[in-house]
Amino acid sequence: MLGNIIGSGIFISPKGVLDHAGSVGFSLIVWVLGGGICALGSLCYAELGVTIPKSGGDYSYVTEIFGGLVGFLLLWSAVLIMYPTTLAVIALTFSNYVLQPAFQNCLPPFIATRLLSTTCVCEYNT
Repeated sequence: MLGNIIGSGIFISPKGVLDHAGSVGFSLIVWVLGGGICALGSLCYAELGVTIPKSGGDYSYVTEIFGGLVGFLLLWSAVLIMYPTTLAVIALTFSNYVLQPAFQNCLPPFIATRLLSTTCVCEYNT
């Protein structure tokens, strides 16, 4: 559930938030507001879990509320699009963070990050 609410962007976006906010104080305010919105989202999930006591998470909630076709479409879009892209972003972020100390004055080589990311994804699936 935590991955659905916060997401992998939290590992990528802190530098961008600080750059665009202009000051550390304002960026902290932005993070606190974002945390409040995430807390509201988690409360919605908690309420759905109490109201619809079925296993299956999002699929069960959407199927119960909107019907079988919408639940089916959500499940297939999650399996074919959302979960693989999330895994790819997490693997690329991990590989950039792991390789960055070896290449302090420049970006890590493209092929090195892709090879490490591919290795991570393959190891994740075994």
